Amino acid sequence: MTELDFLTRRALKSELITLMEKGDWRKILQFYEERDDYREPLLLWIRPSLEILQYLEFELHSYGLSKILSIGCGCGFLEWLICQ
Repeated sequence: MTELDFLTRRALKSELITLMEKGDWRKILQFYEERDDYREPLLLWIRPSLEILQYLEFELHSYGLSKILSIGCGCGFLEWLICQ
């Protein structure tokens, strides 16, 4: 797998942030399904799938939790996806 250049990585990160600002979580999941070559650990350290997000949501609800947040090094992107 070839490394993406800086400008490409920056453009892809910007695209993801724009999708988040629009609330389009489905396109974010589609983005990750289609882009095996992109990973931005400062934004999202896992490559989520709908199944993973549904599993996490189910487990959180089983503990009576309806909201989660990121404390420390996270930016809240994964937490936002789970809550969508």
